[in-house]
Amino acid sequence: MTTGLILATTAPAGWYQINGQVRRWFDGRRWTEHYAPVLTRVTSERLGLGGENVSVGLHVMMVIMTLGAWLPVWGVLTALRGIRNRAFNHSLQERRVKLAPITA
Repeated sequence: MTTGLILATTAPAGWYQINGQVRRWFDGRRWTEHYAPVLTRVTSERLGLGGENVSVGLHVMMVIMTLGAWLPVWGVLTALRGIRNRAFNHSLQERRVKLAPITA
């Protein structure tokens, strides 16, 4: 009776970690002589001035700059709208004067 044995044939082919730093290739039937280092995930440091709040501050600044860039366009459109409304109101008043009843 064999207890505590793991049959290698039941495991799929692939890289298996032997110890903390080495992996070995199992071809599905037997161990091969192929070894590779264990890949570790490298994390990069966040570059910024304020840690977690950098993203929020940056986005707020970008929104303000974008709105500021559109401010001249909005100003011109508002001015044109005001001129158009004044011209329309003026022509409307002229029509009212022409249509006013004549009283003698």
